[in-house]
Amino acid sequence: MSCKYVLTTLDFQVDKDAKFMRNKPWPFWETWKCIFGRDRATGGGVEDIPVATARVRSQVVGGSQCGESAYQPSFEEFIIDDSNNVPQEPATQNNSSDNSDKYTSTTKTGSLKRKNETNDADLMHFLSNLHADTNNRLEVIAARIGYEFDLGKARQEVFEKLGEVNGLTLDQRYELCDILGDKSQRLEVFMGMPSHARLGYVMRLIHQNQKAD
Repeated sequence: MSCKYVLTTLDFQVDKDAKFMRNKPWPFWETWKCIFGRDRATGGGVEDIPVATARVRSQVVGGSQCGESAYQPSFEEFIIDDSNNVPQEPATQNNSSDNSDKYTSTTKTGSLKRKNETNDADLMHFLSNLHADTNNRLEVIAARIGYEFDLGKARQEVFEKLGEVNGLTLDQRYELCDILGDKSQRLEVFMGMPSHARLGYVMRLIHQNQKAD
């Protein structure tokens, strides 16, 4: 009884859903390359079916006479392991390169972070000083506004205060309004004096003004 090995070929037909397989995973791609080769057109680099058949038959001596009719060739016998032909790059070099890239990236990130922190600190210091200077200027402006307000109010009240000084004529009060209104320091002194001392002070101002004229 002779051994018969029937090798059939697969008929590949175009599938209407083939376009959806572009991004699908191919878990058996390496096995596919071993069977059909890397060249899509010729399948070069793999063993042809007739050669594989002859090789298998040569391994079987007197199949029917030796009682080995039950022998079936395994699928691995038709596969040529070409994994040894693929050059392997040393992993150490890749690991060192990866570690170098990681170290460089970490160093750059740390430098940028420290630079940003320094810039932020300088900016906050500048804003703090600017805020302090602004507050000081606002305080000066507020004090100046308050002083001008008080001085304006005193000018409005000076005629009334001069009316409380006994011994002054109406013309003298007019003249003193001009004198005290032009000299804010004298107006402050007059407003701060007690009532009994104001007559002598204003009479002195009148005499000085007449001498200057």
